[in-house]
Amino acid sequence: MKFELTTTELFYRRDDECVEELKKLGFKFEEYNFFENGLRIIDEDVMIEFETLEELRDFAEKWGELVFTEDEIEIYNGYRE
Repeated sequence: MKFELTTTELFYRRDDECVEELKKLGFKFEEYNFFENGLRIIDEDVMIEFETLEELRDFAEKWGELVFTEDEIEIYNGYRE
């Protein structure tokens, strides 16, 4: 099962614990000076593949709420209208 991976939140603080984990998934960041030590995601072409449902379940346990579509998973880590 292959999915495009996105996040709800696009803006982070450099010291946010999840930044390093998001980088491991393939997200790229750039400086964003709206707030001190700010970063924003600049590359959202991140793909993730799961061989088993157990891998998908483990991913969900790690990241919390997820939003699924046919070919996309969104890590729901922020707010949207």
